[in-house]
Amino acid sequence: MRTLKYFAIAMLVASFTSSAYAQDLDVAPEKEAANQLEAFDTPPEREPKSAIEEMVVTAQRKSESLQEVPIAVSAFNAESLELQQITTFSDLQFTAPNVNFTKTNFTGSNFSIRGVGSATVATSGSPGVAFHVNEAALPSPVYAAEYFDLERVEVLRGPQGTLYGQSATGGVVNVITAKPKLEEFGADVEVEYGNYNTFKVRGAVNIPLGERVALRVAGLSLQRDGMIENLYKGSDVASDSIDGRDLYSLRATISAEITDTTSAYFMWERFSEDDNRARITNQRCNPTSTPQLGCDWRGNVENMTAEGAYPQASAGNLFSSYSRLTPFGNGKATYDAQGNELFPALDPNPYQTASPEVQKRLNEDFRTVYTDMDPVYQQDNDFYLMNIDQELPAELNLNLLGGYSGGSLLQKQDYNADVGATFATYQTDSEGNQINCLRDASGQC
Repeated sequence: MRTLKYFAIAMLVASFTSSAYAQDLDVAPEKEAANQLEAFDTPPEREPKSAIEEMVVTAQRKSESLQEVPIAVSAFNAESLELQQITTFSDLQFTAPNVNFTKTNFTGSNFSIRGVGSATVATSGSPGVAFHVNEAALPSPVYAAEYFDLERVEVLRGPQGTLYGQSATGGVVNVITAKPKLEEFGADVEVEYGNYNTFKVRGAVNIPLGERVALRVAGLSLQRDGMIENLYKGSDVASDSIDGRDLYSLRATISAEITDTTSAYFMWERFSEDDNRARITNQRCNPTSTPQLGCDWRGNVENMTAEGAYPQASAGNLFSSYSRLTPFGNGKATYDAQGNELFPALDPNPYQTASPEVQKRLNEDFRTVYTDMDPVYQQDNDFYLMNIDQELPAELNLNLLGGYSGGSLLQKQDYNADVGATFATYQTDSEGNQINCLRDASGQC
């Protein structure tokens, strides 16, 4: 009964609304039909939809939209690089999925994608991820260099050997630099200043050289004091701190439209660094009771000290002893693999040890060292690239690409981070024979 009552009320309201609507129209049937037809032909106005920004990439060796590329690829344009503060290769691991970066020894690095990389120490080792600049392969990236004046960075998850050849099992990192713009002058500069007297300048200028030729020059400069305090205050060290920065990068690109279907560009880039960048700093260790086992991993940071493990626990000191081979070991005793003592500790020990106050600082502060040798890091690298592109019928392109990369690297550092003994070969005995010796802080054997 209640349901019927509600239904009757609803029918009454609907009838009233329909009749009132018909009375308000009060138009002829022909005109009403025309109005209905016009309303049918004219679509209602809709709010504009926000379109997805299209990014053009060259992941498949041709320009195409990122949304249409059937490859697992992460692309970052210039705006994204600045917004996400991607300034070096190592920063990609924080923004691109499945990417990890580890700085290895001897200026090497392990850039891995989906766990595929290369942990080789030698510079001659092949990486597991290929690196390309403007699609030209590089043997290995200059990890110390920072990004500047880029168009985009593409990270392709592997395997990509079909398109990119050797060393692309893990994937490919393709860095695309900004190209000159024809008939358009522009320039920008950015200056930063921070703690440790950090001073960074980066900028670019685009210069048209006619209607079909343009030049673009970009550069970056970085100076910074060392972030690691050296507690040794002897006169044989140049600075009270290490791990500073003094480097610059410079890139020049000239582009030309030779004909309506032919274009070319030439690029030169130089990287140079000369500072005291450190490969190793303060290390903590809880030495084991068995010397050759090195550090006890079960210890916590509070119980570990900066004195380090027994020297023969590291591969670099396997051949060391105080028997005139190398001065490794800080004068401590050396042992074989079974723990038997090979050579006793030096007595007297020519190595100077840190005072209790200095040792306390070393144990409390990771950003401290105690060494009488300043690290040396000198690197120079030049990269040349030439690209010629010819459009062909049937939407085909013929592309000629060639590049050359070469440079030098000099790096020195005292891995023991000790003070006192040095290795010399100019000492002579009573008969005038040249002998090797360990020198103490005063220079005496």
